[in-house]
Amino acid sequence: STLDRSSAASDVYKRQIEDELDKLYVQVLYETGMRRSEALGVTLFDIKDCTISVNKQYNEDHKEFAVLKTENSKRSIPISKELEKKLLSQIPGIDGRIFYNSSPDTIYRNYLKPFNTSIHCFRHTFATNLVSSGIDLTIAAKIIGDDIKTVLSTYTQVNEDKKKSEFDKVRAIF
Repeated sequence: STLDRSSAASDVYKRQIEDELDKLYVQVLYETGMRRSEALGVTLFDIKDCTISVNKQYNEDHKEFAVLKTENSKRSIPISKELEKKLLSQIPGIDGRIFYNSSPDTIYRNYLKPFNTSIHCFRHTFATNLVSSGIDLTIAAKIIGDDIKTVLSTYTQVNEDKKKSEFDKVRAIF
């Protein structure tokens, strides 16, 4: 199920990944919910004041920056001071990209495929964590780069503990 794959993505994030740049790439995916091509397109210039500005993506086939998937995809994502420090300490490639040497296919093959999950599951996990933490849906949608309908129908999973808590609130009303 999607929930199992999302949980597996969370487990992979916590596992040991040998290559430090790949480990940082996975951390960025997990903590930002960015699409793989968006994360590959991050440059040092996109990081400021504990925020990543998503304003382009990287096309792996053509080896060049590309426009984003949708207008909603252009956004700012809050990040921790720790993640900001790690990103800003990287030596970028000639095009300014931080993850110029990362291979999402290798990360998938070595760390995700054995758990029957994918890089995109980090996005699902991130969205689920935002919503289950009580982040307003309009804000969550802006951070994820989608509309509210897509966030609810595609990226969020029902958290059973949250569901029980919300049911208790409904019962208390009556």
